Amino acid sequence: MQIHFARALRGLALASSLSALGACAEPLQNGGVLVFSGASARFDAMCRFRRGADGGTSSCVPASPDVPRATVGRISEATKLPKGPNAESVVGDVLLTNGEVSLFFGGQTSSTPGVLLDVIDAHVGQDELDSMATCVAAEAGCLPLAAPQFGQERDGSAWVEVQIAGQNSFDARTRYTLLPGARAVLVSTIVSTQSNDALSLSRVGDIVAWGSSQPVVPSSETLPFVAGVGTEVAYAIVAADERSSVAVDATENAMLVRHARDVSVRVGQPWRRDRVLVVAPRGDTLGVLTEIALLRDGQGPGAIEVKFVGADGAALPPPAGGRVRLLSPSFSIPGYLTTGQGLEGPTVAAEAPAGKYAIDFEGKGHHASAKVPVEVRPGEVTPVVLTIVANVVEPAP
Repeated sequence: MQIHFARALRGLALASSLSALGACAEPLQNGGVLVFSGASARFDAMCRFRRGADGGTSSCVPASPDVPRATVGRISEATKLPKGPNAESVVGDVLLTNGEVSLFFGGQTSSTPGVLLDVIDAHVGQDELDSMATCVAAEAGCLPLAAPQFGQERDGSAWVEVQIAGQNSFDARTRYTLLPGARAVLVSTIVSTQSNDALSLSRVGDIVAWGSSQPVVPSSETLPFVAGVGTEVAYAIVAADERSSVAVDATENAMLVRHARDVSVRVGQPWRRDRVLVVAPRGDTLGVLTEIALLRDGQGPGAIEVKFVGADGAALPPPAGGRVRLLSPSFSIPGYLTTGQGLEGPTVAAEAPAGKYAIDFEGKGHHASAKVPVEVRPGEVTPVVLTIVANVVEPAP
């Protein structure tokens, strides 16, 4: 079964513009928020997802030789373990990484083999996801997982594969594939049977405990993704194409992100379902929306650079604990960039999906005096100036 993505990529023009941006211009770095970090590599990674699915030629530019290969192996020393209150991995577990994102799986000696225990932005190192595991349910509960297998490919990708344990009548396995430069992991579950009797599964999905990240579910009738937003990193589980969706079922202390229910598998007709785990570079929804636009629509990112001024026009530092909001009817969840978390410098900058927005600010005791209309274009930084005024407190009667 092929992996179908929403639409074809836009061709060499967009890919070339992103490559030129990465090669010729220093990325903006304002207060620790990176703009266009690895944009060309991420674009190429998505191209190769699609090329591999379609089996045809690609309009992508070749991967840059300095983009690190994805690697996988058992953790041999504690210095490679993640940080954070939800970090659970230990020496002996399995690490899948490409220098942008890192995933840690319970190994052979783990009490939870095959479970995705920690997921981090490799530049920050903080884990804010408690756990994620494939749920293949023949009856009421999810079947147990076996210790992971893993390997690397000549194209620079690497993978971890987790099989359902102790099953003789059928085979079910999930592969996590990571490409060089990508911030998205392709997750593919395949179920097959050798029995002449049809195999019935009540549901297939991912059991997710969001940890310190806050679950965010779109308000749309069908869900293209669900997300979890932490303070340093954000996550999303995304349907692999626009014809697919996910559903959410509550479980004890976790969420079942369901990809199918009442599945029937017959001999010679394997069943497959693909989704993508996105790891966004900051604890906000704007990073999630940028990565999803790149993944589902082949839409290269632009960026905004926001300057704050007072009513008198004098420059202000980024207000602590506030949100720069990008208002757009195309967003299925509110888009925002958090400000004032150890930021330095007079502006805040971040990648954003291409499109037209009204931008404003809300924070502790302050707001923007007016929304600012902007258009973000792929490969371009759009400057924004927000005038910040104090909230008016109505006197008590």
